[in-house]
Formats: sequence, structure tokens, C-alpha cells
Amino acid sequence: MKYLGIDYGKKKIGIAMSDDSGRLAFPKDIFLNEGKKTIGKIAEIIEQEKINDVVIGHSTDFGGKDNPIMKEVIKFAGLLKEKTRVHVQFELEYLSSQESKRIITGHDDDARAAAIVLQSFLDKKNSL
Repeated sequence: MKYLGIDYGKKKIGIAMSDDSGRLAFPKDIFLNEGKKTIGKIAEIIEQEKINDVVIGHSTDFGGKDNPIMKEVIKFAGLLKEKTRVHVQFELEYLSSQESKRIITGHDDDARAAAIVLQSFLDKKNSL
């Protein structure tokens, strides 16, 4: 089962993908957040890569309450689900963007943050 991870931001959206077995997450790409145009690009990846599920970072404050950006994230998730018909899930993200800056790779921080969110989801799923 193959997964796509998304780190949603007002300006950029980070994308990560799992391996075919759904065990490891890898940074893939970043897109400027251009609304429906970006959803179309992500939908193409979902179709080309035969993605089964999408995992989007759920942004909360330290008290566990949704950050203000979550209204946009939920709207984005609904539009993506409507366009692609894939199952969309949320994974709590805690400082994934800050953690991604500490990792040295050739990918943008947003794509690494998406990989961190996706890997957290995969680790929980695979430990059951």
C-alpha cells in the first residue's frame, strides 16, 4: 500500500511518498500553494504513483488545540478527496518543519516535513 504525505502551508505545500510496502517515507517535491491548480498537480501524482491513502499534517498548538491554519487544511483535504476519491487521513505534527531543518538532505524543508509527518503515521500503522 502506497501513501502520500502532505505538509500544508499557506505559501508552499511539501509532498512525501512512501515506498510500495508503506513502511518508509521519502521527501518528493514542493509546490507553491496555488489552490485548485496545486490540487490538480497532487491529483496527477496520486494517479501516476497509484497512491492508496493521503496523510496530511494536523497542526495543533502545545495545548492540543487546532492552529488557525487548520481551517484551510481541512478545506484543502476536502477538495483533494473530492478530486481524487482517495482516503485522506490526518496525522498530528509537532514541530515537523523545525525538525526538518535539522536534517541535511537535498530536499526543501517542506518536503522533509511532509516525510516526517508521513513516517510518523507509517510507524504507528506498522507497529499494530
